[in-house]
Amino acid sequence: MRKAFLPLSGNVLERAAQVRQQQSMLRTLIRYTKETYQLGVINIEIGNEEEGHALVKEAQEIYKKLYGEIPAIMERNRQRDKEYLESNGITLSEEPPKLTG
Repeated sequence: MRKAFLPLSGNVLERAAQVRQQQSMLRTLIRYTKETYQLGVINIEIGNEEEGHALVKEAQEIYKKLYGEIPAIMERNRQRDKEYLESNGITLSEEPPKLTG
């Protein structure tokens, strides 16, 4: 994550290249975080709850570092996933920590 936010230096063209690189790294980090969260939900769904909760927590920690707190969209996604699992007859023995936004 530190590489994504390096201070800018050099002339304008070098700065523009640095900004593009930082944006690319940030997009990659966000994509990784979303996929980690989704993988956690899938693990919970298939019964591997311990690993699933660990992955959800990892995604939460990354979002906290990026944004200072969990965005409200993650809470909506968590609620949607919970409703999906329950509609398919799957109940969580232990619900992941609630996301706050």
